[in-house]
Amino acid sequence: MARRLPSRPSRRPTRCRRRWSRACTAPGSRRSGPVSSSTDPTPSDLQGHPSTHASHPQEEQDGRLQHHQAPPYTESAMKKIEDNNTLVFICDIKSNKHQIKSAVKKLYDINISKVNTLVRPTGDKKAYVRLAPDYDALDVANKIGII
Repeated sequence: MARRLPSRPSRRPTRCRRRWSRACTAPGSRRSGPVSSSTDPTPSDLQGHPSTHASHPQEEQDGRLQHHQAPPYTESAMKKIEDNNTLVFICDIKSNKHQIKSAVKKLYDINISKVNTLVRPTGDKKAYVRLAPDYDALDVANKIGII
C-alpha cells in the first residue's frame, strides 16, 4: 500500500502583504484596510499652497516648448522629409498632439496639417509632423539644420 504524502497548504494571498499597521497583524484584529499616515496633506490643505500652482506662464505650458527635444538624424527620418513632406521629432512622453503642433508652429513658423505620434520602446515619444502643402519639408529641415 502506497503511503500518501501530506497535502501542502494553498498559497493564498494574505492581507498583511500590503502596508498594514502592527495592530492589523495581531491575532483577532478586525482592521480592514491599509493604514494612511496622518501627515499626508489632503487636497483641501494644498489649495492655496504656491508649490501646487504652475511655475511657468500659461503660454509656455500650452506650447510645450520645454518638451520638444530634437529631430533624429536617421535615414528613415530623411526619407519621410523627402517623400512625405513630414518632419520627425523626439518629444516628451507627456506632450500630446495639440501641444506638439503648437510648439512646432511657434518655433519654426510653419503651418501643419497633422501630427502622428508613437511611443518608442525606450520610453520616448516620436512625433511625425506633416506640413501643409504650401510648405516644403526640405526647406524647413535646411532652415532647422537637420540636413
